[in-house]
Amino acid sequence: MNNLPEKRENRIGTYISTLVLGGVALWVMNKLPSWNIPYLLDSYQNALPAINLSLYVQIAMNLVLLFYHPRFFHHLSQVVTAGFSIFAISTILRIFPLDFSSIVLPTGVPSINLMARIALGVAIGGAAIGALVHAVKFLAHIFRGEVED
Repeated sequence: MNNLPEKRENRIGTYISTLVLGGVALWVMNKLPSWNIPYLLDSYQNALPAINLSLYVQIAMNLVLLFYHPRFFHHLSQVVTAGFSIFAISTILRIFPLDFSSIVLPTGVPSINLMARIALGVAIGGAAIGALVHAVKFLAHIFRGEVED
């Protein structure tokens, strides 16, 4: 494992890329209902506020990180964005605005709806693990007094 600090230019490039991708994701997620995707239910509109909130938080945190990016704050921002991601994914899982039941699968293969629900659950678990890892790194920086790069 490489413990060398990441070059500041690389982090800035990552923050810019994430800002752009977040903006594109925000646009796409809000356009999906108008694209008449047969597997997307009308209840998607009920999940959209949570999705938008998560994307807005991600964009805002990366915008701040573009100008203020000590490592402790980077880790804190990852905890915050993961928390909002968990909220958005759990909202999607609760509402489940998707229906793949029209897709015929071979006998014995689980339904795509079930597989999608499992994938969302795995995504929540992954985000929770990521949040925990970044929380530990954040606390390590704070307790060592490493609050500036």
